[in-house]
Amino acid sequence: MEVLACCLFDPGDVLLTPSPCYTRIFVNFNERFQVHVEDVILKNATDEGTVTFELTAAILENTIKEQMKRGKKVKGFFLVNPNNPLGEVYTSELVLQLMSVCHRYNLHFISDEAYAMSVYEPETKFQSVLSLHSKLIDPQKTHVIWAFRYKLAGMRIGALVTWNEDLLRVVKNTSMYTAVPAITQQTAALLLNDTVWLDEILLPTHQHRLYIAANKTREALNSIGIAVRPAQAGFFFWVDLRPFMMEINQSEELALFKLLMEHKVYITPGSEMRSLEYGWFRIVFSAKSEILNEGLRRITDTLK
Repeated sequence: MEVLACCLFDPGDVLLTPSPCYTRIFVNFNERFQVHVEDVILKNATDEGTVTFELTAAILENTIKEQMKRGKKVKGFFLVNPNNPLGEVYTSELVLQLMSVCHRYNLHFISDEAYAMSVYEPETKFQSVLSLHSKLIDPQKTHVIWAFRYKLAGMRIGALVTWNEDLLRVVKNTSMYTAVPAITQQTAALLLNDTVWLDEILLPTHQHRLYIAANKTREALNSIGIAVRPAQAGFFFWVDLRPFMMEINQSEELALFKLLMEHKVYITPGSEMRSLEYGWFRIVFSAKSEILNEGLRRITDTLK
């Protein structure tokens, strides 16, 4: 992320990203290179009061217009797909619509596909931006980043794929400051070249374990009245704990968070992920079975 902040943006430029979100996006783009990251706020309450957190091309375009009215220079859009913390896999149709909006306003489209191999629902298919090359409106402003660390803990490797040769040249010239150690590169290359192991052992095992843990977690939470937003990927759920709050505000959300911490269970309050809909939390379920069971028990005991 920092490499893109350095190479594509000037200080004061605006990058948009949907929220709730992984908040390191804000730090990575702003801390050293002063890119202003602004929220594309997802809420969209229905007539029944359900918060859908739906992303649409119209929401993105309205946010761009709002920033422009404030005199801001919007230069890019950052999409995490599959989404963190929602666990949603965005369709290729939606991605192309978002790209069309970006093209209309001359924005860079950055697709973070770190969770691409963590799709656990059998009926859900993730389609990378890389597979849409023939449909891209502006390949020169389309960039894909990918991470290895979520599939094999400890392999902290990121990759950038871009059709922009000027960007690629600058990235190569500055790569000494962000280079992956040679021994790590060699190990990763050996693993990635073993396609039989990847396709027949690592990825199916990884996805099956996520599927089992997700179903167990969803059933346990539903049994005590916790609504879980539908998810298809990642290792987390976005859950609604508003029924367990006296009032719907940030103070009550943090009070519930502290109560859970007193029972020695940590789940992330939505406000820490820039959600304006207080009472939603992110629960990570990718733990060993005995640890997950204990965590779910503690949540149940806390909320009784």
